[in-house]
Amino acid sequence: MTREQAVTEASRCLVCYAAPCEEACPAYVRITTFIRRIRFGDFGAALRKIVEDNVLAGTCGMTCPKDLQCEQACVLGAIGKPIAIRDLQLAAHLYGFSGLASVPRPGAARVAVIGGGPAGLACAHYLKKLGLGAVIYDRADRLGGMLTRGIPEYRIAKEVAEREIGFVTDGLQVTRSAGARDLSLAGLKQQGFDAVFLATGLWESRLPQVEGRDLPGVYDGSALLADLAEGRAVLPAEGSRVAVVGGGNTACDVALSLKLRVGGDVTVYYRRTRDEMPAFTHEINDALVNGVKFEYLVSPVAVEGKARVLGLRLVRNRLGEPDRSGRKRPVPIEGSEFKVACDAVVFAAGGGPDAGWLERAFGVAPGEAGRIPVDMATLATAVPGVFAGGDLVREKGLVVEAVRDGRIAASSIADYLGEHK
Repeated sequence: MTREQAVTEASRCLVCYAAPCEEACPAYVRITTFIRRIRFGDFGAALRKIVEDNVLAGTCGMTCPKDLQCEQACVLGAIGKPIAIRDLQLAAHLYGFSGLASVPRPGAARVAVIGGGPAGLACAHYLKKLGLGAVIYDRADRLGGMLTRGIPEYRIAKEVAEREIGFVTDGLQVTRSAGARDLSLAGLKQQGFDAVFLATGLWESRLPQVEGRDLPGVYDGSALLADLAEGRAVLPAEGSRVAVVGGGNTACDVALSLKLRVGGDVTVYYRRTRDEMPAFTHEINDALVNGVKFEYLVSPVAVEGKARVLGLRLVRNRLGEPDRSGRKRPVPIEGSEFKVACDAVVFAAGGGPDAGWLERAFGVAPGEAGRIPVDMATLATAVPGVFAGGDLVREKGLVVEAVRDGRIAASSIADYLGEHK
């Protein structure tokens, strides 16, 4: 949006009392207040209001699933077109960022933030606002987690993410080291830290245990997206036939990224039906519009080939009884195996936590669903002084929810430190 378009769009807002859009926002942003400020052309004041609750305003202005949240709840949607809330939030960032004042430098660092993705960044920022120092540890060369190493550039402007990361980290110590995994609660306490926030995300590969998984031409979806973001990906040859296995946003992002770069025949194979796919509707539609194919109710059995990938063997499924997620469980149909010829296979079912390290170093172990159990009101784990948030505790993997977790954790940590002076 231009400035003029943003002001015009903001003027459509009814400024509802007890606005349903605000109830639908995971970060509890005061939407009607910031829109009213845009209406009068004060983008700086609009952004300052948003950042009170969501320090990654610009990033969420590009990544939030608006059709499932604020815009879906807008009352104008019932009679026409809802307010373009997400676009207005991005406009606030684009035209108001220069008026965003730096947060004063905090005192001595007492909190170790492990992970520099959205949850870790938000936690560090809101700790800083509370006057508490933090050190951010991340094993990657660049902070941002999925913002800079996972979400493709056609979905997020990296300069916006980098600008927000710079704002958050101003005045904070950042330790970038592959040895971050060697951190432990005992070691951090010896260094003078009184609390830890775990926000390491789900970066551990979860390739299925199928024959042929180690063949050249088999990729892990999350790792491939990270390599693409870093410009070091070794891609299939142009025009290759690619099979992508999975049904979430990672699978759709991988499929569309490869379709745009490699061309060829790119097909997503998913074990349930489209109705059960966890990917956002707009991600599926974007892939379809760009020529990605989808085949449902199929599961991989083996990758075929010798020196390289030659094909993928799959089995057809029927839906059985619901599992723990509430979705119907895929049940293989006996005698239904079939083969598809392909030159590369990408397993894109998402990653998992580094469970062994988390348990060994911090005494927290993921539960059956692969997430760390926490008190959802405070994000405190069962280990005193250890808190966790983001993908480690939630299944949706939304940036806006990770930001909310960081803010909640900062408040909870401040309370904890106040009680343990």
